[in-house]
Amino acid sequence: MKNIKKIAVFCLILVLSAAVITAITLSACKKNNQTSSSSEQQEPLTISDKSIELFEDEIYTLTATTDSGESVKWSTSNAKVVSVSAQGVVIAKSVGEAVVYAKAGDAAKECKVKVVKDTGSAVIEFEKNVINLSVATGAEKIVGSVTINGEKSALDKNNATFAVDNDKIAKVSADGTITPITPGSTFVFVTSGKKTKVVSVEVYTMLIATAEDWNAMLNADGDLNARYLVVNDIDFTNTEYAVKTENSDTVILSNSFAGYLDGGGHSIKNITMPSTLVEQSLFGTVVGLEMKNISFENVKFTSVACGIAVRMIQHYDEVDENGNVIPDSTVVAYNNIKNVSFDFVYENNGIRGICGKYYGGGLENVFLNMRMANGGKLNKATDYAVTNVFYVWQNNNYLNNVIVLAENGDVSTDWTVTEGSRDVSKDLIFVFGNKMEACYKARMIFDPVVWSVVPGELPKLK
Repeated sequence: MKNIKKIAVFCLILVLSAAVITAITLSACKKNNQTSSSSEQQEPLTISDKSIELFEDEIYTLTATTDSGESVKWSTSNAKVVSVSAQGVVIAKSVGEAVVYAKAGDAAKECKVKVVKDTGSAVIEFEKNVINLSVATGAEKIVGSVTINGEKSALDKNNATFAVDNDKIAKVSADGTITPITPGSTFVFVTSGKKTKVVSVEVYTMLIATAEDWNAMLNADGDLNARYLVVNDIDFTNTEYAVKTENSDTVILSNSFAGYLDGGGHSIKNITMPSTLVEQSLFGTVVGLEMKNISFENVKFTSVACGIAVRMIQHYDEVDENGNVIPDSTVVAYNNIKNVSFDFVYENNGIRGICGKYYGGGLENVFLNMRMANGGKLNKATDYAVTNVFYVWQNNNYLNNVIVLAENGDVSTDWTVTEGSRDVSKDLIFVFGNKMEACYKARMIFDPVVWSVVPGELPKLK
């Protein structure tokens, strides 16, 4: 009997122990679940979709939310497959795969996008998939067609509807006429039936088509929000070049060249600098300039040559209504120059190939051909590939893949006057005295999508 009691007590202890262990385990699990849930709630950034599949030309809006107070910025890993607007509108452009990223502060999320071929019967086509407008020249109507079951008709005969993605940049009327409002980029969504396709709209301050347009651009007040697009090759043979001449110690934005300049692969050529100007350059003082995809051919300097700018600088001083500098009002504005070629001719030595004084900025994939007029020789003791005056305090300083062809003689890559807390590597500045070698280097390191390099010829933008 005693043995039976002992067994019963022992079993009771086992049961109670199991119950206690189970309770502890359940409590721990519940606590872990709560911690996980709390962690999810405190996630700094969320995105509506982790993956989507779209047809070509299909449009889909992603949403992202954050409690960080930072604005959400969108980007794409492959703009040829999908593009994404500042509002998170994803546009499927061609068959393939890409990743769309949302970023707010240090937090980032992504959505994988797969674009497949549309087997539907409706096809929308545009005369222009990208419409370039300027605030100065005004509106343009979207022209295109809709094909349904083999029958094609014009957009305006097919009850198509139009909507703009960002109405601060441009507006669109019921008949598809786009009116620019302010420089920037946006989209117009064109819908016919259940089919929607997108027209990209770029609004510029000015479309540069002639030498007179170029001079008007140079004469305009410097503006960080200005956008310029070159739409033709421009020849200055019979036109005087409007040089910016205000390059005093104080940097005023309105006296400088600033903003965004897209050369569209075009060439500005046959410029002769006026001999009355001592320090000569294409843009005077540049600050906050983004310039890309442009060539300058046969630019002749008749005095002290300073290349792109007398000063390449990354800050300016604000002024009051009377034009007086406001104390402690310095504003930082970075320079970035990419995929640009220069063919410079010099009457005198004492040359600075890129700029008179370098206060900072970025250059990438730049080709500079330096040659003396009348067969003279470049002199390494007096002539500089970039500049000899180096004053750098700001960030954003790089000279990446800068190829210099010194056709007769040699040039220096040294700084002889230096000041500032930053340094810039010169490892990616390449100086050649032979055209074949310079062009071979360009072929090796420049983007072949942007550049055309033929042996024995200077590299050209496509």
